[in-house]
Amino acid sequence: MKTNGPNSGNHQPGSRPSNGRPGPKRPEKDVKIYNGGDPGEHNSPSRRPPAGRKRRKKRSRGKVIALRVLKFSVVFILVLGIAGSVFAYNYVQGLAQELPGWTAADMGFDVTTTFYDQDGNLIAERHGGENRYPVRLSEVPDILIQAFLATEDTNFYDHPGISFSGIIRSAIVNIQRGRIAQGASTITQQLARNALLDEDVRYARSWDRKITEIMLALQLENQYTKDEILEMYLNTISFGQGSYGVQAASQTYFGKDVQDLTTVEAALLAGLPQRPSGYNPFRNPEAALARRSQVLGRMEAQGIITEAERVRLDRTPLELTEPQTRLDEGEEFIYFIDHVIDEAETILEDTGYSPDVYRNGYRIHTTMQSGLQKHLEELFRDPDNFPADMNDEKAQAAIVLLDHQTGAIQGLMGGREATGQRSFNRATSTSMRRQPGSATKPIFSYAPAIEYHGKGTGAVYDDMPFSIQTAQGPYTPRNIDGRYRGLITMREALRHSINIPAVLAMHETGVASAFDFALNLGLPLLPEERGNLALSLGGMQHGLNPLEMARAFGAFANQGVLVDSYAVARIEDRNGNTIYEANPQQKVAMSEETAYMVTDMMLSVVESGTGTRARVPGWPTAGKTGTSQLPRTTDAERRMFSGISGNRDAWFAGYTSRYTAAVWMGFDITNREQYLQNIYGGRLPALLFSKAMAPLHDGLEVSGFSAPSGVVSIAIDQKSGLLPSPLTPVNYIVRELFHRNHVPTEVSEAWEQVEICLESGLRATEYCPDRETRVFLVRPLPEELSVRPADYDLMAPTEYCTLHTEPPEPEQPEPTEPEPGNGNGDNDLDPGDPPPSDSDESITSSLNIRGTDTGPVIEWSLRPPWRNREFEFRIWRRSSTESDARLLDTTTDYSYQDVSVEPGNEYFYQIQAVEKESGTIYLFDTLRITY
Repeated sequence: MKTNGPNSGNHQPGSRPSNGRPGPKRPEKDVKIYNGGDPGEHNSPSRRPPAGRKRRKKRSRGKVIALRVLKFSVVFILVLGIAGSVFAYNYVQGLAQELPGWTAADMGFDVTTTFYDQDGNLIAERHGGENRYPVRLSEVPDILIQAFLATEDTNFYDHPGISFSGIIRSAIVNIQRGRIAQGASTITQQLARNALLDEDVRYARSWDRKITEIMLALQLENQYTKDEILEMYLNTISFGQGSYGVQAASQTYFGKDVQDLTTVEAALLAGLPQRPSGYNPFRNPEAALARRSQVLGRMEAQGIITEAERVRLDRTPLELTEPQTRLDEGEEFIYFIDHVIDEAETILEDTGYSPDVYRNGYRIHTTMQSGLQKHLEELFRDPDNFPADMNDEKAQAAIVLLDHQTGAIQGLMGGREATGQRSFNRATSTSMRRQPGSATKPIFSYAPAIEYHGKGTGAVYDDMPFSIQTAQGPYTPRNIDGRYRGLITMREALRHSINIPAVLAMHETGVASAFDFALNLGLPLLPEERGNLALSLGGMQHGLNPLEMARAFGAFANQGVLVDSYAVARIEDRNGNTIYEANPQQKVAMSEETAYMVTDMMLSVVESGTGTRARVPGWPTAGKTGTSQLPRTTDAERRMFSGISGNRDAWFAGYTSRYTAAVWMGFDITNREQYLQNIYGGRLPALLFSKAMAPLHDGLEVSGFSAPSGVVSIAIDQKSGLLPSPLTPVNYIVRELFHRNHVPTEVSEAWEQVEICLESGLRATEYCPDRETRVFLVRPLPEELSVRPADYDLMAPTEYCTLHTEPPEPEQPEPTEPEPGNGNGDNDLDPGDPPPSDSDESITSSLNIRGTDTGPVIEWSLRPPWRNREFEFRIWRRSSTESDARLLDTTTDYSYQDVSVEPGNEYFYQIQAVEKESGTIYLFDTLRITY
């Protein structure tokens, strides 16, 4: 109950009257006084009065009794009246003491808040108990005002807030029926009831409520003008269908603003407040028409319309707009609007305004591209875009798309289905954060190496097993596929998402430096993670949500400038005054050169690495995949996931020159019954990224990423990262990016020439008849080699030929060379070194080779049973001048171009397909081409 209100201190209880006034003086009894006469005479039975006299005395005594009764009745009525007056006075005074206190601020009603997309289109509404759009009285057409006055209160402008004749008339009815059966409420009384009485007593049929309502109405009349009262009334009353006030009602029933109402529409609205549900024209059209006829009749009686007009209007059929499901009741845009509300509440609180978005009628302009948001919601309704359900549990997903130049969030989805307003938003919730896996390698490992150590994209790391002693104990990373590629450039390591080089890069840069770099990009790191080397592989304590991931990646796309993300562009109050306008903060998070070099490497990830499915059609696309495995750190986790293989989280984060997006997939709770099976960041998350980003780029002029002046491209030796030497094989000379101040100046010493016996393949002795000088890789190896790196076979043999230890026989038969195969698919070609296949089954549906100016291109596709499996393809080649085949490269793409061929040679290619899940190896047919 409110306690303060206008004039509340002026109602002091008056002095109570006494319990009763002295009544009329009671009549004295007749007393016989003995006066000394003869007692005998007085008592003598012989002394009797005459009979007539006795009768007269009886008649006199009857008059006295009647007079006494009359006097008593008058006194009783007076006493009863006084007592009733006292009781009534005390009763009214008691109600006055309990009047709800109020101030002018209490007359500000709950108003619906509206939301608009970036083009100014209404996209959603949110309100508390009442959906209301206030309008000024000057905006309400005269015909609607006249209809209301004729229907609800014809003497509104003449009475003091209550109608005495109406009160007397209704009081008689109520007394006759023994209950409150009739109201006689004026417009002022209705306003007092709707605005100042609590809901639990607002509609109670009691004398208390009625008298309280009358007293509040008198206070309102003393505080406001008639026009102010009428304006507040028209903005307060309920019209049913969740609409409060004439503007909301006009929109609900006729789909138009109140000022555009016709006479017949005004009559319908004026009749609804008496029984909004009973007269609802959507549900009860006949009752609504009957009520409209009553209103038109009263308008005719008041001279507002003529009889002819009434007859014509009465025949007009109902013309209503289609009943709409309120935007805030459906799921359209719900995740985006939920995030906007969270952001708006913080803004309003920080700027000193009420954070109650549901009641204050704000107009919130958002950054949403509504067409994109609808597209996202369609994608999220399609189960083919997501991992399969497990044990009746739905795999979840979330996505955020933003303009990295402005920070404006263009669209987001916080899950595959919303359970209602303010449901769990996986796209932005800080309680959703999940392990990013390899998706953050650019942030933790490679960008800091470039920014702080002057590394280029051609920096070389040795992909070999190793262990590093840390404050938490020995840290021994491993590659997920169990393969180790040896000396490899930063670009190749990122392209294939290899773990060991990422750890080496972070270790070399310094964990603290990498920590600070990531912190500067807004990643939610904890102080105790400052020495955590596992960050290089995404091993964060809390992880990230898609919004945080997209914001950080956006800095790479935006030339190193990090822009705060936002969804609220502008907030206006209920009167249209701007009270907030977004001005996102920007800061330089890294040099422009670092941002470009990391971007160029992530372009390789999408062009021919783990993220090929993420390509945005027609646009240069950069990005990174990420997959976190099932946790097996604790004994409980090891027991839970014993005997099963799968993943917990799958990510893809990437960008074009215009927009950035981050996608996450997984289960809300990962356990033995629900986890990702054969789902990696490069599969469904990458595909969803591509599908989501494509519409954002429709109609835009294609643009790529421009290299800053500080970045140069130079040729390097791929095995040393230094300038090529005369011995560097042409196929190991690549162009990579460096800051112009950190270009390598040393010449590579990674290669040596060794004479080889052609028959044994070992180092030649002086007796070997057929010898050839070849170039081999020189690289360090541990004394105890537990795993052979992929480039081990590029090294020269350490042993000398054992076939030719003595001078040759005088005559040696001339060796004959087997003829090579004569075309694609020949099976008589010996490919050399590739390991044998595990299966003779053919899994290809097509396998072709074609020549181009820059080298042959091999393209292949798989038969249907194998198309949905995850494969890694190893490319082997032997030329007409080489006796053994060698491994050129490993890819997950379905095409490969060999740019290291030389004219005049014949080349033979064979491809191994290694299934990631089972490790099964399949061999493709041999291909041949002549250059």
